Amino acid sequence: MADRTGTLWENAQDNASLNHGFASHAAVTFYRDVLGLRRVDAVNRRLEVRFSDLSMPSCAGTIPVGAETISLSWRREGNRVLYRLKTPEGWKVVSVR
Repeated sequence: MADRTGTLWENAQDNASLNHGFASHAAVTFYRDVLGLRRVDAVNRRLEVRFSDLSMPSCAGTIPVGAETISLSWRREGNRVLYRLKTPEGWKVVSVR
């Protein structure tokens, strides 16, 4: 089934819907655990950022929050993480460990 559509299916038959939940969780994992956007609270306009101890040299991503976006990019230089973060006006950013 994955050969026909490029993704897993929710059922064993090939006449059912695709596994949307599995596909969307991969995006959550990337933004949370790899990029570092740990928790995005659009209602209270609060963002928690946490950089993981990964061996990859850099990462970048943008997510929508209503009609606006949050963008984060980072790169490693030795033991330091250099980052650039853009949030809509009025957002509180908290670094968590």
